[in-house]
Amino acid sequence: MGSSPFRLAMRVHISSRRERAGRVTGLDYEITLSGNGAVFGTASVGLRFKDPGGYLTLRLNNRDGMALPSSAAYPAGTPGAPVAPHLVGRANPDNVVLLDGVVVGDSAQALLRIPARHASLFDHPQDHLPGMVIAEGARQLALFAALDIRGLSTSKTFLTSLDVRFTRFGELEDDTVLSAVVGELGGPPRTAEAPVAYTLGGVLTGPDEDEQRSEDLKVRVQATQKGEELCSFDFTLTRIPA
Repeated sequence: MGSSPFRLAMRVHISSRRERAGRVTGLDYEITLSGNGAVFGTASVGLRFKDPGGYLTLRLNNRDGMALPSSAAYPAGTPGAPVAPHLVGRANPDNVVLLDGVVVGDSAQALLRIPARHASLFDHPQDHLPGMVIAEGARQLALFAALDIRGLSTSKTFLTSLDVRFTRFGELEDDTVLSAVVGELGGPPRTAEAPVAYTLGGVLTGPDEDEQRSEDLKVRVQATQKGEELCSFDFTLTRIPA
């Protein structure tokens, strides 16, 4: 879109509104991020609201009545061997959230590191694992598996789509196991007629855009605690040609 800064716009459209006894209990909405005449991304989000008493009941039911913990009192480190940053597309070791990563066949597994002192991933005390922390762990495991199993460089492979389903709260005290299953590398070539894909490295256009080729890889990641699923992720990773 050029080399000069420009204004971004985020447009939010409420697609569904839930009410009970005159109070809003939930919203489903669509978000579009655009700027300079181009759409960069979209997201669909559903929220459900509870009052403090209802939230406490929900959480205690999930914990069999045990009192709620706080990440503020959680140890700064999680036991285990952190995965090397370059294997998960990171430069700063503080941003790595995987421990003891292993690959067997077309699958990979790791434990989630809980960075309770991280200024972004835990920007305030939590009584559970934030969804964004689990999602970042899943993203890192997808890249880790794609590199080891399919040989995709983390510097040339980007997340281009994500579908996630959360079914339970992740608890701070329990080990969180992340498991990934990697599909086959494939997908049609991307041409000038296809939607432009934006990455951290820039726009996939240029003098040779008719010759640009990229391949997609599907990776499914599941997060579990005590053998029960917390959430599952379906990633599309795209390898960008050199």
